[in-house]
Amino acid sequence: MKHTMWRRRASRAATAAVAASMALAFQAAPATASAAPAASGSPSASPAGSILGTDNPDAIPGEYVVVFTNQAQSAAATRQSAQAMTDKYGGRVKHSYGAVVDGFAATMSEAQARRLAADPAVARVEQAYRVEIAGEQVNPASWGLDRIDQQALPLNSRYRYPDQAGQGVHVYIMDTGVNLSHTEFTGRTSNGYDFVDNDTNPTDCNGHGSHVAGTAAGTSYGVAKKATVHAVRVLSCSGSGSNADIIAGVNWIKTNAVKPAVVNYSIGCSTRCTDTTMDSAVRSLVTSGVMWVQAGGNGNDDTCYYSPQRVSEALTVGNSTSADAKASSSAWGSCQDLFAPGTNITSAWYDTSTSTRTITGTSMASPHVAGAVALYLGANPTASSSAVHSAIVSNSVSGVISGVPSGTPNRLLNTEFLLGGSTSQCSGMRGTWTGSLSNGASQTLPYVYDATAGTIQVCLDGPTGADFDVYLQKWNGSAWSTVARGISSSADESFTYSNASGYYRLIVESYSGSGSYTAGMNY
Repeated sequence: MKHTMWRRRASRAATAAVAASMALAFQAAPATASAAPAASGSPSASPAGSILGTDNPDAIPGEYVVVFTNQAQSAAATRQSAQAMTDKYGGRVKHSYGAVVDGFAATMSEAQARRLAADPAVARVEQAYRVEIAGEQVNPASWGLDRIDQQALPLNSRYRYPDQAGQGVHVYIMDTGVNLSHTEFTGRTSNGYDFVDNDTNPTDCNGHGSHVAGTAAGTSYGVAKKATVHAVRVLSCSGSGSNADIIAGVNWIKTNAVKPAVVNYSIGCSTRCTDTTMDSAVRSLVTSGVMWVQAGGNGNDDTCYYSPQRVSEALTVGNSTSADAKASSSAWGSCQDLFAPGTNITSAWYDTSTSTRTITGTSMASPHVAGAVALYLGANPTASSSAVHSAIVSNSVSGVISGVPSGTPNRLLNTEFLLGGSTSQCSGMRGTWTGSLSNGASQTLPYVYDATAGTIQVCLDGPTGADFDVYLQKWNGSAWSTVARGISSSADESFTYSNASGYYRLIVESYSGSGSYTAGMNY
């Protein structure tokens, strides 16, 4: 299977590590070196073990990922054990891990790999597989920034963001590299690594990585305009690579990350793939305090059948259009967390210091969310990964994306909550009303809305420190009846209601506190 720049997440229930190719959009040893197998013995006489993922059509011949049984050794011991294994069974160590998983990647023959797989110090051997960027298309100008800072359409030709704009946060772009000389990143780049050429110069020769970085943290095209960008190159100029290189990249980030930090991973499989080692590596990184944001995939398939898209601790993102619809190619499923703009997105490119390109895919949706994470971490630098995940998902807009398959969270990225209450979340609503309440009082808005069948969206922006609630009522022919409500313990409320046609109104109530409010409704 191919990992494509953005593409999908695998079934949480799947447990087997299956080799699969990926495309952009979308990776236990002896306790000491002395405990590693000696280089002596007769490999030809060794028993043969099994290799996972040999049936993968995108398998890389002669390349394998090896996971040790002992997952409690140091990085140095992992390196020594890896070398001892190849000394005994043959082959060459390509990458030694040790931070996210105790194991290594190696080039060797299938026969050598099978003999190694039978060693009791080895938990499993997996066939390496190709990964690559997702599909792209050239189209008109970008609109994504305009969409993510407001609750509903129409767009208002503005992108509002907190003044800190992600300053002090480190965004790691795991991709084809980044054009670090682009004016979008002037003065805001830092160390990275190239796992394709094995050097410290992760320059982009494809464009995908630069585009992703520009959306996450570019000066003009980015969400977090003051964040620091790190390039981790794991894909070649053609946009392809291997899961072995991706795991090495995850391992490097865990070892070298400057926190607070977030990773954007716009890479994934082009066909269904589950990979236990990849999932474990990503989960280990997230647990260490580095948030992982990933493209769901461009194959119009269930993310729960892809790795690492199925990892629940990560944020997995689908592609929405400028009409608030699921893009036809976008991934979906219960393992996906939310949607973000990903269709016709303009951002930086790789060939000059000012070039841009407009392309489409979940690869483009994911960095909008990564940028939002950077904004959140800028204001909450010690937040745990679970807190970040909760903040992004719980503050997204519910129910506004059309064409979403059943069981898929219908949520759209929204960054208004990061503005510190300086702007009403009800801006852009079709019908709004501003009023004020004393403690314990309520007010029926002086509007009756004649709504056609569809979805009603309700918002309330109340005073800081208060607990205001909002109720949606429908006329049943003889009286008003409450059909939906927002009654959390905060000043602000937001909800949607799937409605029949009819007459509707809003009631705002102060449960505690007093002050001015703005309420609104789209219908």
